[in-house]
Parts: sequence; structure tokens; C-alpha cells
Amino acid sequence: MTEPTDETGAEGTTTTPFDMMLVNSVSRYHVAMRAVEKAGVATERKDALLKQLRDKVDETREYIMENGEDAEGTYDTPEF
Repeated sequence: MTEPTDETGAEGTTTTPFDMMLVNSVSRYHVAMRAVEKAGVATERKDALLKQLRDKVDETREYIMENGEDAEGTYDTPEF
């Protein structure tokens, strides 16, 4: 493991803008995790949601490391 290069805790392996958000824990997934942690959600449901979000962070980071780019659609505005 390489030593962090600055106060962000980055290890010199960031490859994309979204990866930087993942490294700094400010991605949409991290925001959602904080919301779930603070919401009045039943513990069982909360644990399941947090696991889904952590898995999504891991999957996204793996994709970026393997492909050197953010997944297609990363910056698209969601439709509701």
C-alpha cells in the first residue's frame, strides 16, 4: 500500500473525476450512506441499504481501475 500523498488520503491511484469522489467519500453513494445512517430506518433495512451502497462503491471503483474511465452514464441526470 502506498502512503497518502496529501490530506485527502489519496494514494496516487485515482484515475477519473468520479474516482476522486469515491476516494474522498463524497460520491452520490457516500451521500446516500450518510442519509440512510441518519434516517429512522429499521436496523435490518438500514444494514441492507448500506451493504448495497458499499457494494456499489466497490463495483464502481473496480470498473474504473479495470477500464481507466468512469462508466457510461455516470454523469447523466437521473430521470424520475
